[in-house]
This record gives sequence, structure tokens and C-alpha cells, in this order.
Amino acid sequence: MIRNRKSVRGISLLELMLSLAIIAVLVVTAGRYYTSARSARQVNDAVSMLTTVMTALDNYFWTYKTFKGATSSSQDVSMTVLANQGLVPSDFTNATANPWGGNITVTSNNATEAKITMSNISESDCTNLKEIMQQRGLSGSCDSSGNYSAIYSSTSPGTATDTTDTTGGK
Repeated sequence: MIRNRKSVRGISLLELMLSLAIIAVLVVTAGRYYTSARSARQVNDAVSMLTTVMTALDNYFWTYKTFKGATSSSQDVSMTVLANQGLVPSDFTNATANPWGGNITVTSNNATEAKITMSNISESDCTNLKEIMQQRGLSGSCDSSGNYSAIYSSTSPGTATDTTDTTGGK
């Protein structure tokens, strides 16, 4: 009779602790996977947005032949100007437009160059974004404030180039 009673008692403390340890490992693994997947999605979304902006800048330059105001009454290129012309979605002009909740800005450096900036990006995501965009022809940099910035040059519409002079000034 004692034997039967022992088998009916339930689980031991050791079995319970082992089960909880396994559950904890699964939760930690799932959390890390979620964070990694979320980060990759944000970078991919940012790449898509930057590609859209690059295409919009190409179209703008082909139309106006400059990123600066073509006449005294026209404006320099900006996200608002690109959105008003239907070259980028209007939500690109929001203060929380990019995947990290920061903004995207475009400013004209001169007649043939525009600066694209995305703000509020983590250091690791910014590094990943920079590497992917470099493969797509947009050389950029990350700063300590969480901003990704790149100079888009219209010298070869369809591609963005780094503005570093490699010809030795020739």
C-alpha cells in the first residue's frame, strides 16, 4: 500500500526546478531571436526607404537639373518638396518616419549633392545599414548621436557616390 501511495504523490521539487530551468532557457532564446529579427526587419525597412529616397532624388535632379532652388522662388530639395511632388510617400516627412522612430531628412549641399540623414538608430543597426547601403552605392557614416548620414551625388544619376576625390585633384 505504501508503494502505491508514493507513486500518486506528484512531481518532486527537483523535477519542478528542472522544468522551470528549461522554460527559462526557452524564453531567453526566444527573446534574443525576437530582438535579432526585429533589428534585421528595421534595417531592411530603412534600406527600402533610402532606396526610395535615392530614386526620388534621381527623378528630382533629372527634372530640375539641380538640388538647389532653380529660380529665386523655388525651394531647395527636401523631404517635404519630394513628398509634395509625389516622389516619396507623405509619411516620410513625419518626425517618426524611419523604423526606429526617428526622422529622415534631405538637404541640398550644393547643386549636385544632397545629404540624406536618418536619426535615432542604434549603433549596431547603423553599422549594418551603412554596410548594406555601401553595397548599393551610397557611402555613408554613423555618428555617436545615432544618425546615419550619406551624401547623394547626381553626377551619375541612378547611383549615389562617395564624394572622396580619388584622382588626386586631376
